Amino acid sequence: MEGELLEQRIRTLAYYMWEADGRQPDRADEYYHRARQQLLAESAHADANDNSSDGAKRRKKRAL
Repeated sequence: MEGELLEQRIRTLAYYMWEADGRQPDRADEYYHRARQQLLAESAHADANDNSSDGAKRRKKRAL
């Protein structure tokens, strides 16, 4: 993810988490860090899936 795009997505997700949690005061850092961890984990998972499917495609081509 691009830096600015990632930052915007983190802030947006943190806001939605804060809203869903009843707008708890003085917990902005907590929501920010939770949102960041979630998005980075999702990104890593997506990258791992992309790499797995690329490897399967290469194996399939070799078999032909």
